Amino acid sequence: DRLYWATDDLSLGKLRGPRVIAGDLNGDPMNPKAWRMSEPVPFPGVPEAMTNPQFAKLSSQYLEPNVIEVRGILRVLMTVKLKRQSTAGLCAVLDFEDKGGPLDLKFTQFHPMPGGQLKFCVIWDEQSKLFWATANLVVDGQGAFDWFREGEKRGNVRYASGLGGNDRRFLMLQYSVDGLNWFQAGCVAQAGKISQSFMYARPVIDGDDLAIIARSSINAPNQHDADHATFHRVKNFRSLALKLTPEPEE
Repeated sequence: DRLYWATDDLSLGKLRGPRVIAGDLNGDPMNPKAWRMSEPVPFPGVPEAMTNPQFAKLSSQYLEPNVIEVRGILRVLMTVKLKRQSTAGLCAVLDFEDKGGPLDLKFTQFHPMPGGQLKFCVIWDEQSKLFWATANLVVDGQGAFDWFREGEKRGNVRYASGLGGNDRRFLMLQYSVDGLNWFQAGCVAQAGKISQSFMYARPVIDGDDLAIIARSSINAPNQHDADHATFHRVKNFRSLALKLTPEPEE
């Protein structure tokens, strides 16, 4: 009987952080009293040991929250861009309780998540009892190759700082029982050039399939400033998942 949503509070500038919003579906959604909002949680910073000292001057932030419920635990997962995504595959976890009063959202931890360095989307599937997420994987987060440095020189790559953590070519599908530990289901779409992308995807369940829309750069100026919305369908998506719950012990 409650709807949860989270958004970024941009008034915090470089420390932008999430607010959780709760809506009471038993009342009139047009009544402001049906809605409550938490205080924002500014970006807490990261320990130096989590990043490469070579990129110490680059900025870090978290953004773009997802709200999930894991066996009664209300949780927010955030994209984490450490030193301009030179450390990839990490998300932030924040937790909150809702007892009908003020919402107290608190930072809990950073946690590994494939594709956590770029906006991802998590949904719950009641039939499989699994979380499903679309996310982008990177292949060269710290610029071992010159692909992104050369792309920035050409002008058809943006926001890379000479590194590869902002690679948006590989749109992947993954699944989880707890919203923290993820298994790969497969690749939804792959772009050929680093100036191209399939990103910021949003999946919805359509019977046995996942229907997905993605913001995509096909013939765009760069991998960020998209020129297309592309539509994808993963048929019988539940068949891609391994059985993650253990069998009973005899």
